[in-house]
Amino acid sequence: DLFSTNRIPASSVCDVLERRPYSSHIIIAVEGLFFPLQVIDDGEVVSTAEIFIQLRHLELELRGMVTGEKEAPVGVLTTLEREKWHCIREQLSEHPQSRYSLEVMESALFVTCLDLDFQDENRDAVWRYFKDREIENRWFDKSMQLIVTRSGSAALTFESAAVDAHVAAQFVNKLWDVYESDQTSETTSLVFAGDSDEKRFELLEWSCSDQSIWDLT
Repeated sequence: DLFSTNRIPASSVCDVLERRPYSSHIIIAVEGLFFPLQVIDDGEVVSTAEIFIQLRHLELELRGMVTGEKEAPVGVLTTLEREKWHCIREQLSEHPQSRYSLEVMESALFVTCLDLDFQDENRDAVWRYFKDREIENRWFDKSMQLIVTRSGSAALTFESAAVDAHVAAQFVNKLWDVYESDQTSETTSLVFAGDSDEKRFELLEWSCSDQSIWDLT
């Protein structure tokens, strides 16, 4: 259950694993904001070059956002005790906008977390960063999260209830083999989108009927 799987706080005493087998998008997490990105189109995987272009558009779009436009870092709620997260999730589900955002998040193949503020290349510093820091730009209920820093360091996190450690290790080894063997121009040349190109991303928005979403986070 590597892909499209979530650990859902179904009640105050019980979590359930839920899998969405027909997903075609991932979630891009940047600065605590979440954006869906289509990676399968008509049954075909979107090319690496096209994904690069879309990510560049997203970076440009983020630059144009002011602080007041940004959403509360809802991902931090997935670090709470499960009973508390269940209660808050129920509140979120009562609001149409948050219910839609939860559906998009939980139906995604996985989450890619872009931590653009971290650039240290020291191995120990990178390890400590991945292990202990940055909870706002995560969604820990997801079965798998790919974390990438601006300096190119990367890590994978897995929800242990959804993914067996042996399966996770095999998957990581396979990814490394693909990375080392792939010498195509598509993956070695980064394509940049011009500032004038228009590309609007959908930002997942969150609301709660009883109180401000900022108060919850």
